[in-house]
Amino acid sequence: MSTKLKIDISLGLLEVEGSEDFVKIIYEDFKNRLVEKSASPKVEHATPEPEKSQPKTTKTSKPTSNGTSASKQKSKKAPEFLKNLDLSGSGDSPSLKNFFSGYQHKTNYERNLIFVHYLKEILEVEKVTLDHIFTCYKNVGHKIPKALEQSLRDTSKEKGWVDIDDLEDIKVPVAGFNHLTHDMEKSS
Repeated sequence: MSTKLKIDISLGLLEVEGSEDFVKIIYEDFKNRLVEKSASPKVEHATPEPEKSQPKTTKTSKPTSNGTSASKQKSKKAPEFLKNLDLSGSGDSPSLKNFFSGYQHKTNYERNLIFVHYLKEILEVEKVTLDHIFTCYKNVGHKIPKALEQSLRDTSKEKGWVDIDDLEDIKVPVAGFNHLTHDMEKSS
């Protein structure tokens, strides 16, 4: 037998369905959190992880004025230009512009790969981020993809040339290294 609990605190809404014991546990936890946060004007709605044998809980976000849910509207930080990132080359290292122009890149997949490789292997940047890639696009004067993060995700998913498991530490896996060094055409 399944028990269902639905709370509406001004459409913050918490829905739970499962065994009676499971619903009681969620309700008690929710009630305790609500009491703890009552001194604060903002109430956070959180549910603990359900036991594996129990059905999942459902949390519905409060609709916003434009009809999208608050969870889908979380604004991601726009990439920023890194003024202190030196892409001019020094000593034995080529500048990004020279390195970039050494390849016949036709897609953003290839440009993303070139930038991540340059930053990791040539400049030896420890943790490459979206800000680094954004800065590279601006440095070479190439049009920046409208959705830069999605462009990197597509490069990872479609080609496997970049590793974006951690957007604060973007890497080039073996597939990307092989494509850049063996398959991508060099410029004359």
